[in-house]
Amino acid sequence: GVMAGQQTRVGFGLCYRTVLGNDTQGENYGYKLHIIYGAMASPSDKSYATINDNPEAITFSWEYTTTPVAINDNYKPTALIVIDSTKVDAANLAALEDILYGTTLIEPRLPMPAEIIELMGVSGATGDTGATGETGATGSGH
Repeated sequence: GVMAGQQTRVGFGLCYRTVLGNDTQGENYGYKLHIIYGAMASPSDKSYATINDNPEAITFSWEYTTTPVAINDNYKPTALIVIDSTKVDAANLAALEDILYGTTLIEPRLPMPAEIIELMGVSGATGDTGATGETGATGSGH
């Protein structure tokens, strides 16, 4: 295998899920889908150790930035949409998850924010809808 470093990075999007718990239902209470757009990642420093009696796996980490994408006239551009399963219609959420994760008939894909807002039945930029957008995001994933 040949590997060439220092290549141009390509932007990407991703979706991940976090668990919501409470005192009566525990971790079965619900979850949040976090959908990220316009991400660019670069690896942080890696340190290698010599072979020894106590092998230890390398810890990888990445620095990332995001570039907000347009939604519609009611919202400012965003790089993050968060969907709270306890606050949105279950059928709409199931339809979104079919798009995100795919089915036997649907290829998985990352829908744009405007499509998500329409699918969730959100009208306008005010009110507690369960779908939220935040402009930009930076950080590191470990």
